[in-house]
Amino acid sequence: MRAIIAAGLACVAMAAARDDADLPEGPGKAILENSCEECHDAGRIADKAWAKDKWRETVQDMIARGATLKPGEIDTLVDYLATYFGPDNKPEPQP
Repeated sequence: MRAIIAAGLACVAMAAARDDADLPEGPGKAILENSCEECHDAGRIADKAWAKDKWRETVQDMIARGATLKPGEIDTLVDYLATYFGPDNKPEPQP
């Protein structure tokens, strides 16, 4: 029983560490923090490795669901996401 509880606590700790993932500095970081992190933690975003067109599609979907982005922020955010969370930056698998 103790082993099950310990394993559960370890999983929670690992998830919390991913939730607090540091975002890379760059144009678009503040937009992501102000708009996307209202609903999604940084770890959820950092786990992705999508191409620019997939990020654009996702940002447009989030706007349709109520995300508040100004028209000039969309391209900056998509560029940021594709640069730092694109296929060339595939995250390492978590142990």
